[in-house]
Amino acid sequence: MKRALAGVALALAVTACAGLGGPGLDEERPAELDFIENERPVELIWQRDLGRGVGDLLMDHQLVLEDGVLFAALPGGRVWAVDAERGRRVWRRDLERYIVGGPGTGEGLVMLGTADGNIVALERDSGEQRWVSRVSGEPLAPPVARAGIVVARTVDGRIYGFDARDGDRLWVHETSVPTLTLRGIGSPVIVDDTRLVVGLDNGRIRMLELQTGEVIWEAVVAVPSGRTELERLVDVDGRPLVVRNSVYVAAYQGQVMELSLATGEVNWARDFSSNRGLARAGNRLFAVDDRARIHALSRFTGSPVWLNEALYRRDLTRPVVHEDHLLVGDYRGYIHWLDHADGSIVARHRVDPFGVLAPPVIRERDVFVLGRGGQLARLRLGQR
Repeated sequence: MKRALAGVALALAVTACAGLGGPGLDEERPAELDFIENERPVELIWQRDLGRGVGDLLMDHQLVLEDGVLFAALPGGRVWAVDAERGRRVWRRDLERYIVGGPGTGEGLVMLGTADGNIVALERDSGEQRWVSRVSGEPLAPPVARAGIVVARTVDGRIYGFDARDGDRLWVHETSVPTLTLRGIGSPVIVDDTRLVVGLDNGRIRMLELQTGEVIWEAVVAVPSGRTELERLVDVDGRPLVVRNSVYVAAYQGQVMELSLATGEVNWARDFSSNRGLARAGNRLFAVDDRARIHALSRFTGSPVWLNEALYRRDLTRPVVHEDHLLVGDYRGYIHWLDHADGSIVARHRVDPFGVLAPPVIRERDVFVLGRGGQLARLRLGQR
């Protein structure tokens, strides 16, 4: 069973994930924000309260935008569908189960993972329950679905393939799980409706056949080293990034690297530690390291382009590209816009004092943000 890195372990770990926001033995504190005058105005189009959020719980849900509707889930069991244009409720459903992963969408479904070890699939348009399927552990990663298959991961190292129509189990793929891992697992990425790329808790990444769960290739992203379990902790928790014929991935206490999508062969790698996924714009990759420093790297070599340390240890979300900017949310509920060119912060806006729960979602000029206190907002970056 996966043992979460939480509570006392986090407080004691000097190298613990920056995204956790608290001080370590060296008493490093989250950076205080310097005052900035927004170079471009940030307009709040609408904001609504979805109800009780997650507070200080170490949970990473996601916000999904599909066909003009936002889908969000809060741990207490409430699932929302909200019209992205006006912020009005489309439907709401109370699962009466504690939600630990989700939502995911695809194949006309909204999919959730629950603390009692189930995958719940709802009809996307109505919120009515279509099916529930049992799994062997907590499904912390949002499920994904394509080509008639729903894929879900659990903390005990299993990856499941279900029939999207009725939830029948089609296959199970098992992986080894170290004694100590980070709390959280990354969602798989479905490629060309035939393959599945997934980062693992043992510092590896695999490509599987979508229809069967069989292994196509495997690559090592991080190798455990050190004398203690904490020093040997490696984990690929961030969602892999697929760009054309390449896969980009980063591991906690490991590396960031580019691999061949076809073979898993490593094209380049450099030492890096992160439990967040990557973003890409043009020839640059963007990554948040385990101290919440933001890096821009060359997509072709991994060489550094710029580094921003202004948000040090502020529990940043996965970076998201918005026009000519990079967006991150932090543990105090601020969304920060950074300039692609040099990483300078050009604007910020606070959405929820409890923090940002999920990476921002982009639609043209709009930015949608879900806060840990249950606040859902639509923002727009104005003109200079």
